[in-house]
Amino acid sequence: MLTVAAAGMLAGCGSGFTIVSPPIENIDSTPIKTTAMSEVEAKNWKDLDLQTDTIPGMSVNKAYTEILKGRMGTTTVVAVIDSGIDIEHEDLDGVIWTNEDEIPGNGIDDDKNGYIDDVHGWNFLGGNIVDENLEYERIVRDKAMLPADIVAKAQKEYDAKLAQATQSKERFEGILQQIVEADKVVSAHLGKSDYTPAEVAAISSEDETVNNAKGTLSFFFGQGLESVAQAKEVLGDYITDATNLLNGEKLKSNYREDAMPGNNPYSYTPGEIWGGDNQYSGPDPEKADAFHGTHVAGIMLQSVITV
Repeated sequence: MLTVAAAGMLAGCGSGFTIVSPPIENIDSTPIKTTAMSEVEAKNWKDLDLQTDTIPGMSVNKAYTEILKGRMGTTTVVAVIDSGIDIEHEDLDGVIWTNEDEIPGNGIDDDKNGYIDDVHGWNFLGGNIVDENLEYERIVRDKAMLPADIVAKAQKEYDAKLAQATQSKERFEGILQQIVEADKVVSAHLGKSDYTPAEVAAISSEDETVNNAKGTLSFFFGQGLESVAQAKEVLGDYITDATNLLNGEKLKSNYREDAMPGNNPYSYTPGEIWGGDNQYSGPDPEKADAFHGTHVAGIMLQSVITV
């Protein structure tokens, strides 16, 4: 759990100001877009409006030009509780909250709140954690925590995940085998192992085996994969994840307790100071999961309007 506060200019409306959104009385009369979206529309579709632009976005532009026109905004601090935030991201430049009562990097709890150098927020789980146990995994692992009926529900959900993982592992292994076999055929046909999707598409042969291999690889290239090596890597990751689940790896690890030595992560007393650090972006910048909070903060700062 990581908290970073973002201060954005959110328009606040005074009391007595009522916004009434006109209902779409007949959806059949709603303007229909008859042309392909332009590059600008495709990039900013979320800000557009169904009635005004014939694109079902969130009407952000319309809100600013019609509802908030001429109104002054007030600075509001919003705490983002998520997996990690890149506070240096260009879209968050100038809007990340700063604790003015804390002197950065001096190793001292200047504001006496129990957190050292919490300049922009706090990483309550510590910089060494990205993974986390799901709730039903915690219950299945520590069955004494809760009543038997709740444990039974958690066990049922866990068993369902195991069954799903078994099917997924078999399916992905089968797909990987197809790619490996097709790769052998195409490599032999082209006389090289390093080839591009375009070279596969250009294959012309009367050999049914070659054409089948071409079709197999072309299908996967059509899913956005750029090479056989990438396909093997992606499928390998899926197989590893399924294997780890089947081997009970999630039950063997208690990520939260490992990250918070000396604390009980399942019990909090008001005033208690938990461990953690001020590493807002998590332990490894290459782990995309650590930056989900960046995405959330960006959406909030662009689209949230309080009325």
